[in-house]
Amino acid sequence: MVYGYILLTIRLAMQGVSGRSRQGRTVLVQLRGTVDLETGARYTIERYQSERVSDGDTWRHEKITLNPVNPEFDPIVISGADEGELTVVAELVDVPPRTSAR
Repeated sequence: MVYGYILLTIRLAMQGVSGRSRQGRTVLVQLRGTVDLETGARYTIERYQSERVSDGDTWRHEKITLNPVNPEFDPIVISGADEGELTVVAELVDVPPRTSAR
């Protein structure tokens, strides 16, 4: 018997997510100083959205919002001062088409 599973192609943050805009991308995030209030987990897969502000010659995050794919869950909102509370571990690159069970 074949059980259902999800196969995702991900790109680890160390292999290219860093340095690119994460805006609107689906990412695997490690929460450090907090947990996902819905699940109690330190890891979550969400759509990334950030608001940035200029800070001299650089910029900083004013707010990062992790939006769930499932509308029944609330977003996780992190203020710029708390930016160190999360690490983007990986980015969703592809979901292969479903194949029939053998």
